[in-house]
Amino acid sequence: MRNASKTVVGVLILLLAAFIVVEVSGGLGFLGRVSGTRNACERGNAFACYKLATMYEIGQYLSVDLKEAELYYRKACSMDTKWGCEEAKRLEERKGRSN
Repeated sequence: MRNASKTVVGVLILLLAAFIVVEVSGGLGFLGRVSGTRNACERGNAFACYKLATMYEIGQYLSVDLKEAELYYRKACSMDTKWGCEEAKRLEERKGRSN
């Protein structure tokens, strides 16, 4: 029974270490998330375009790029999504205030 306890403790330590590495590195497979989201957007998924725009706007997995954010919000808007249009307008107003 003692060997089983050591094995369980060892596995838990390895899982904890893996979790810490994932958290420190910014998430598991972040490049795959970005490319998968971009591919879905290019295939006509409005939510993916909206998510990609948000990633660019807040710098999630990508560098902040408000031009790209606006581009993808407008792409979501072109797919007849009210929220894509609202966010494109909000971002345009935000850019106008900063000029």
